[in-house]
Amino acid sequence: MIKNIWIDTDPGIDDALALIWAIQQEELLQWKIQGISTVKGNLSLAQINGNTLALLEHLNRTDIPLYAGAAQGLVQNVRDASYVHGTALGPFDIAPLEHLSDKRAPEALAETLRALKDPLTLVTLGPLTNIAIFLRLYPELMHKIDHIYMMGGGTYGNVSHYAEFNIYVDPEAAKMVFDSGIPITMSGLDISDEYAYIYVEEFPQYLELAKNPWTRALMEFYLTFHKNFEERKMALYDPTVMVAAAYPEFFEKYSSPVSVELQGQARGMTLIPRRPTFEAPFPAHISTQVLEKCSREEFLQKLFKGL
Repeated sequence: MIKNIWIDTDPGIDDALALIWAIQQEELLQWKIQGISTVKGNLSLAQINGNTLALLEHLNRTDIPLYAGAAQGLVQNVRDASYVHGTALGPFDIAPLEHLSDKRAPEALAETLRALKDPLTLVTLGPLTNIAIFLRLYPELMHKIDHIYMMGGGTYGNVSHYAEFNIYVDPEAAKMVFDSGIPITMSGLDISDEYAYIYVEEFPQYLELAKNPWTRALMEFYLTFHKNFEERKMALYDPTVMVAAAYPEFFEKYSSPVSVELQGQARGMTLIPRRPTFEAPFPAHISTQVLEKCSREEFLQKLFKGL
């Protein structure tokens, strides 16, 4: 059975790798990518739109509809991550392009859901602003989303001590999504930092499995950012959640009622209790599963064979 997919993204190097993997393997995975929406996160929305369009042109897949989304968070407009991802798409000097649909992302997602007979799965690689706006404007269509695979959060942060970037950029939006009741698989910092990563020294051997000429340039650019770190390894955050959407059985998970801190120095932190207590029992229905473990070798094989 063909699985309907919608990808919300903010390329970004690891977003680009995740998109290459998903689009090149669409037929193999029995996916139908119904649309891609962009959101301000790693870079400005204009840069992100240009990057995504350039990637679709490179893959000869401009038939996939692309919709521009939110240019800032629901209540704040914070810094981007160009210090990691460069000023465009890593090593590629991509100028913003204008060939976008006239429809905005939440409206386009709603129209797609109305037209589909079968449910749709969301894969979110950036801040959750577009999804929160959709939930606010079209609550009657929420039941047609069967699952959200989300890159975001963790038990610690990478922007602050407490908050992961995608949640930090728009914590109000993230809270709305977690509170929606839609089944969610959360791929946070922990799973990629501990299991879904590659050492700098391993890069040549795995690159031999990859086919796309952009893969080497993107990863070499991204690796330069990590070569100065003591552990000399690169966590593959967005590719992790994309692989999880395709092969959910490959990962060990645990269920937790995830919430988002909106105040103080821990703003943007995902609160992920591992067990209920006498005074704070878990609710009868928990909608979020958190990725916990996977085989690193098998993950890298799955990933690079699709790149």
